[in-house]
Amino acid sequence: MTSELLWWPAADTAMNRIDAVDDQRRAAVRRTLARLEVNPLEPRLGTRQFRTPEYGHIRATPCRHEDWYVLWQIGEEAGTVEIVMLAEIPV
Repeated sequence: MTSELLWWPAADTAMNRIDAVDDQRRAAVRRTLARLEVNPLEPRLGTRQFRTPEYGHIRATPCRHEDWYVLWQIGEEAGTVEIVMLAEIPV
C-alpha cells in the first residue's frame, strides 16, 4: 500500500524552487519522495528521527545528492505522510 504525501506550504515552496533550478537535485528529491510513498519506514532509506520544540517528532531522509534532506512526519490520517520541508542540511 502506498502512502499519500501531504505538503506543508514551506515544503511546497521549496519544491517549486528546486524544480526551477537543478536537474540533479530535482531528480534526487523526487526519487526520495517516490520511495517515501512506497514505504516511509523502509530502513534502507537512512531516515533519522529527532524532536524539535516547534514541530515535535520529525524524520529526515537523505536525498543522496549533496546535503539535501526531506523532512517529514507521519500524517494524522492512516496512510499519509506530511512533507514538512525540503532542505540542505550540512552535517
